[in-house]
Amino acid sequence: MAAIMAIDPAIYPEHIKLAWASGLTAEGYGRAVSNGEVFDIACDPSGAPVGFCGCKGNEIYGLYVHPDVQGQGIGAELLGRGESRLKSWGIKQSPLRATLCGVPFYRANGWRFLRIGHLGSRGGARMEIALMEKELA
Repeated sequence: MAAIMAIDPAIYPEHIKLAWASGLTAEGYGRAVSNGEVFDIACDPSGAPVGFCGCKGNEIYGLYVHPDVQGQGIGAELLGRGESRLKSWGIKQSPLRATLCGVPFYRANGWRFLRIGHLGSRGGARMEIALMEKELA
């Protein structure tokens, strides 16, 4: 939730961030795993989680890094692991629904911007996202 709430309000206003973060619970992540999502988790030296990347089907389903450790390569490492997982599943091309603030990161990691789209958040607010894709082969 910290990664969502740290986003510049000029990109996503507070009501969008609150709706997006709504319902983030351990039980929700447990349901995601039960529904086939696979997670790679990054931890700090004490073992506390600082980021994760989830994959499901042919997609990177979510990539979050705590704001205190952003810019240290954790996101790129998690993304690389997610892409490798998708490749191991036989996926050759992957779509991505990225946050608007994530576009520069994904572009720097070889993802291609397609267009702006919209997504309903867990809390019901509709938010703009970037639709992207990458050849994984």
